Amino acid sequence: LQPFLIAALFMVCALHSLAHVARPYANLVLATIKIVILGTIMACGGSSRLSELQRSLLQRIPSDVRSAIDMLGLEPDLTVYAAC
Repeated sequence: LQPFLIAALFMVCALHSLAHVARPYANLVLATIKIVILGTIMACGGSSRLSELQRSLLQRIPSDVRSAIDMLGLEPDLTVYAAC
């Protein structure tokens, strides 16, 4: 992953995990990041068609914060105990 993409995903994961932003709102931030990157590509590229590299970059951005947490390896190790 590119460093700017790692930073963006980390920001969303931090918002969700540390600032207690609810999952639907964190997912909205991910969608917004995807749209901003797409808009930047379109504005700088001058073409309405995406290259294979650009399409691949956009496809790597997850739509769910749980996927972002998994991609960055931030999922905590949990031990589940039975409690009766």
